[in-house]
Amino acid sequence: MNEPQYLALVRHGKSFANVEIEKTQGGLFYAISGSDREIGITPEGEWESERAGRILARLFPSHFPISHVWHSEFRRIDQTSSLIARCLGYPLRPIVDKRLNKRSYGSFWNLTYQGVHELHRHEHEIFNALGPLKYRPPEGENFYDLFERVDDFMFSTLNQVTGNQLVVGHSAVLLAMQRQLDGLPDLDVVDLYETVSLPNGYVMLYRRDNNTSPWKRVFLSDYLFGDYGCLPEAALVA
Repeated sequence: MNEPQYLALVRHGKSFANVEIEKTQGGLFYAISGSDREIGITPEGEWESERAGRILARLFPSHFPISHVWHSEFRRIDQTSSLIARCLGYPLRPIVDKRLNKRSYGSFWNLTYQGVHELHRHEHEIFNALGPLKYRPPEGENFYDLFERVDDFMFSTLNQVTGNQLVVGHSAVLLAMQRQLDGLPDLDVVDLYETVSLPNGYVMLYRRDNNTSPWKRVFLSDYLFGDYGCLPEAALVA
């Protein structure tokens, strides 16, 4: 296939766990944890998801549709995907892939950094010795574990199909994808994750000339002025 193909990455709408993280100050545990797969999105998260959907609807109308949608096993991702599909106006058949799940914190699933420091001093010392990339919480994953499964998804699945694709994901997973797509350094993934560089509902777009060429980042604002064939009506990310 020699037609241009597009890949859109969208972070899920704001969840109730995101709200909890924003307001938690000094506690040992999160009252609501993002590790809980059943946590849903807030009314603000619904608006963010619909905004992403409206952007994608202009990029991918029915005559140039998204053909493959991938997301994790988490409810907030499924909710975001469903709201996007409603805006697109044509059916999507999402494929759930556990390789896109949020990074697992294992036994520390609902602990704050202060909670780990005060309740698990030995583990905190190991964290300081190994650093944020290599440290693996008990029964959990480190960033290299995350990179490995995301890389496997990209090389064995995403890069092998044709047509326009959408991944609705968690911030760390999308940053791990950027590591491959943009050559993002490993430590930058951690820094960008910790500083919440990808807002909820954020849309990124990539293009490749055919299914054997590499993906290249494109900026949505370029479509306002450039001649990009199938996407003349694209809008800026709000």
